[in-house]
Amino acid sequence: QKNRTGIVGVRDLRVIRDGQLLVVDSIVAHAKFELGRQVIVVKSDVLNLDFVGSMDLEKTVPAIQNYLAVQLGKQTVEVVTDSGDFTCKIEVKPHPVFTTGLIPGLTKFTGLSFQSAFDNQAQSFDLNISSDLVEYAGSTLNDIKVEADGKADKIGYSGSVGHFQRGNISIPKTTLAGTIENQNITFGLTVVHPDSGNRLQVEGLVRQEKPGETTIQLTGNSVTIDNEKWKIEEQNLIKLSPDGINLSGVGVALGEQMIKANSINSQPNAPIDIQFSHFELGTLSKIVEEDTAIVRGMVDGEVHLKNLDPFAFTTDLDITNIAFREIPVGNIKINANNLTQNRYTAQLALTGDSNDIQLNGFYQNEAVDFDLAIKHLRMKTVEAFASDFIRQSSGYLSGQMKITGKATEPKLDGSIKFTNAGVNLVAINNQVLLKNETIRVDNKGVYFDNFTLLDTKSQPLVLNGAIRSSNLKDLKFELDMTTENFRILNTTQLDNPTYFGTIFLKSLVKIRGDQNLPVVTANVKLLDGSTFTYVVQKGELSTSRGEDVVVFEDSTRIGVKSLSDSGRMNSNFKGIELTANIEVNKNSIFRIVVDPESGDNLRVAGDANLAFGIDQSGKISLYGGYELSEGKYLATFQKVMKREFIIKPGSRISWSGDPMAGLINLTAIYKLKTNATDLMSQELAGMSESEQAAYKKLLNYEVKLNVEGPVLNPQLSFLLDMPQEDQLAFSGAVYAKINLINTNPNEVNKQVFSLLVLNKFLPTGVGAASNNTNVASTIARNSVNQILTDQLNTLSGNYIKGAQLNFNLQTTDDYAGGTTQSNTSFEVGLKKELFNSRLSIQVGSSLDVSGTNQNTTNSNGQALTGNMLVEYKITRDGRYRAKAFRDNQYEGVIDGMLIKTGIGLLYTLDYNQFRELFKAPKKESKTPVEKK
Repeated sequence: QKNRTGIVGVRDLRVIRDGQLLVVDSIVAHAKFELGRQVIVVKSDVLNLDFVGSMDLEKTVPAIQNYLAVQLGKQTVEVVTDSGDFTCKIEVKPHPVFTTGLIPGLTKFTGLSFQSAFDNQAQSFDLNISSDLVEYAGSTLNDIKVEADGKADKIGYSGSVGHFQRGNISIPKTTLAGTIENQNITFGLTVVHPDSGNRLQVEGLVRQEKPGETTIQLTGNSVTIDNEKWKIEEQNLIKLSPDGINLSGVGVALGEQMIKANSINSQPNAPIDIQFSHFELGTLSKIVEEDTAIVRGMVDGEVHLKNLDPFAFTTDLDITNIAFREIPVGNIKINANNLTQNRYTAQLALTGDSNDIQLNGFYQNEAVDFDLAIKHLRMKTVEAFASDFIRQSSGYLSGQMKITGKATEPKLDGSIKFTNAGVNLVAINNQVLLKNETIRVDNKGVYFDNFTLLDTKSQPLVLNGAIRSSNLKDLKFELDMTTENFRILNTTQLDNPTYFGTIFLKSLVKIRGDQNLPVVTANVKLLDGSTFTYVVQKGELSTSRGEDVVVFEDSTRIGVKSLSDSGRMNSNFKGIELTANIEVNKNSIFRIVVDPESGDNLRVAGDANLAFGIDQSGKISLYGGYELSEGKYLATFQKVMKREFIIKPGSRISWSGDPMAGLINLTAIYKLKTNATDLMSQELAGMSESEQAAYKKLLNYEVKLNVEGPVLNPQLSFLLDMPQEDQLAFSGAVYAKINLINTNPNEVNKQVFSLLVLNKFLPTGVGAASNNTNVASTIARNSVNQILTDQLNTLSGNYIKGAQLNFNLQTTDDYAGGTTQSNTSFEVGLKKELFNSRLSIQVGSSLDVSGTNQNTTNSNGQALTGNMLVEYKITRDGRYRAKAFRDNQYEGVIDGMLIKTGIGLLYTLDYNQFRELFKAPKKESKTPVEKK
């Protein structure tokens, strides 16, 4: 065996993939060889791997392949004579590297666990793979498990998915399990819903008859579909061989319902007849439905497969009473065949439920020739197949279309007419009406001639021009769109939790260029009555960079992932050129919800003239200004405390190119009424009681918040002010004190905090000469402390789940050396209970905000190490407990900070009578888990 030893470490790994920056913090791989066994350990923030084995790494995969091949009766892949073994454990972590670019289409991933063990001599194999959640390409899979237990002569396997969801398709727990033994594979497929029971249950056997020939047979005499047992023929058989496929007795039946497939003889690739009799489509649809029926209808008829290679068939099917997503569609009759070689002829008719469509034609040698006649097609039927885009449909459409040319580049010639066709466009929740509108199509393009959409107030959106194309791929735009007072958006938070509102537009939009580079010029004016709300989502705002500012991520820097070639019209897309002049007036209201949980929101209105642009490289530019005529900012905390700031008219946001480099100049004012007794406490000290009482008169005050500078890093400052009519109160003494406070930013911030929280001033001019003033100061501080403590604990209880977060503000006065020294400390504690509340861990820290202990405590780091309490319930009722603690406690100026640590055992007992203390406790009954 090869001896691999060494250590490899990679740190701060950065890879750019399709414009995405992928970062891996560290990868450390350690290999060693000891006691005849290879040990490999990999640790990283992406995955962990532990491998231990006496087998060469190169032999592990061939050895497993050979083991499986023997069970299936196949030739071994490679001769492996090693009698070694190995165990391997891999933990794939839910690292962002997977969802941000490494696996395109993967949006959610909670990680994956892989465990495997193999012994070549004993011929044993174990495998266990599991993952809680994978969301990929619009599909969601929960609780994924794969298991295998292999012995020398038999392998047991199982795989399951707890739930699969994709659009309207919802499949409950699905399990595939069976054994591999003596070249036979047994399988059982079940789909079980916790409420509705067995949606599907199938059992079968796969056999290897001879090399290259495999047979599949259903066993158990029945198949369970939607809790009903469907009969199957005992001799049903599907035979696969290199020469082709042969079916015998394949099908199910229940009462009058039947679907059956048989080859006309026993030869491979013999013609196959498939028969349907009163077969309900809902039989299969119910397997994957959640709450709403996907498809219903009854199938009668037959399909005759003359040949599989080359493919040849005839079809005569009637599907009646079709309903899709609970919307009646009608009846479909299908007659199709290719009795002539390489020519496929089809006749399809949809009738009933006010629908009448005929499709006739053929496909031959990559060419098509079809006539489509739409005499009457309900918009409600169209909605059934496009419910993600339209709803609340009415009216109908009609028309005719000739389809010729190559199948890959068809040529269309005809028209589609909408008659009283009303639809609600889901994306914008806007009801529009197409009264009598026509779209013309020919082999040169699609044409719109005064194509008009009316909103609910009969205001028009008119489209003129053409999309020119000769092959439905190379598009050239010549479109003009005009509106006068059209409602372009009508959504609520239920429609879109991120942005919603009602917007009326007057606009002229010209679209030119081609599909590689559309060129759009627009003149847009938001009209009176427009409202728009944007909700800032979690993750869009961040203060984690230590800069004490809100950080906005520049969306223009996000890389564009590459697309696969499939499904693209043309891969030469260069971007878009957009030039837009946007006008907003003060009768349009904009609202930004800064915090959806607490309710903080900004509401503004004003006038703006903006020039917005995007060039083909994706660079965004913005010029102009938005001058606010009114607005308000509402700060709320779980409805306990609300404060409303009024935006001062004339506040302005301006841009000169970079949208992220705007400049803001805004003033917001909070108005309140209170008395000046605390504000003037120093001046009142020498006044009479009657003069002091006069200052209890309520006056108007203003707290001004000034926001200036770059939008991404504004400078915030506070000022105190009074309305002009109150500035002369008490001969201007109060207003003079306000102006004096404004010269000291620290004093301003303290008073602003008190006014916002307590709706009153804090006493000023506190000194050692007056004990009464010291007492008042202590009372004021403790009042603030209590309010802050209560509010922080209320907020933490609502926003932090799974743990208890507690806050406390404490103010103490030390009397030493004939002077009073005040100390204020802020305490925070986190408590978490584990193992059904048996183990409790509580950590906390005390930070001295002011006072004589502030510097000493912070400098020696005690505030950072904090307090810790660990408590374990030895018995479930908590009578016997073990406890360990560390406590930092300030013991005054003389003793300073003392650190206490200790451990102990506690015994607690509730009793009503003294003699109960000496009774032996009752024996605890163990739960089933504990008994194990």
